[in-house]
Amino acid sequence: MIIDIHAHLHFQPSTEQCTENLLHIMEVYGIDKAYVSSVDGGYYPTEDIVRRNNAAVAELIRKHPKRFGGAVYANPSNSDTLDVLKRGFEEQGMSLIKLWVSTPADDDRAGKVMEFAEDYGMPVVYHTFLKVERVIPTESTGINISKIAKRYPKTKIIMAHFGGSCYNAIPAIAECKNVWCDYAFSVFGGDAMDYTVEMLGAERILYGSDMPGVSVPVNIGKILSANLSGEQRDMIFYKNSQKLLDRSFRL
Repeated sequence: MIIDIHAHLHFQPSTEQCTENLLHIMEVYGIDKAYVSSVDGGYYPTEDIVRRNNAAVAELIRKHPKRFGGAVYANPSNSDTLDVLKRGFEEQGMSLIKLWVSTPADDDRAGKVMEFAEDYGMPVVYHTFLKVERVIPTESTGINISKIAKRYPKTKIIMAHFGGSCYNAIPAIAECKNVWCDYAFSVFGGDAMDYTVEMLGAERILYGSDMPGVSVPVNIGKILSANLSGEQRDMIFYKNSQKLLDRSFRL
């Protein structure tokens, strides 16, 4: 079984075409369920863009409830953020919260999102990436994740992309027991998975791909080629996500 905790629905060329691509990839590579967000519309989305993106994801999971779950997208700097989150969970059937680059993870404006997530028992997946060029000023690194995790120790946080550099980000969050990580859009060498397992344990790593625009077999191969037991592979492929998405699981 494989659960993909980090996938996307795009508006270009159309959401219908993107849905077909996602379903095809999932069929070919044996992905049972994918949790999808839509972050189209720029780094600092308006309230209207956020509503449009979440409505598209809600429609996707309405049409394919067995194949897709949703991550409600939010911009913490928008005035309607709490309304967006409530609508996502109470009306649209979302399972996670997705925060991208509109604010750094430890920005004070993100606090209300973290408090909401703790109250609802839902994880927050936060885009995290260390860059040396084309840096987005409000993009989070592992240091930002560490700061917000320590401020809200009972909020379940997913640091996406291994933080963009596992050797930089993983040490920053290693002691934060409320932080898991996915390795979506894997640009890492073969030793990155073994290093992260050594630092965190397999129980804090989630399978994610960033599909449809990535090489899914590469992401799956990172697990199959790592020095893992069968139980550890199952934990990363699906068991950890199942546990984290269970609202009764609290820290």
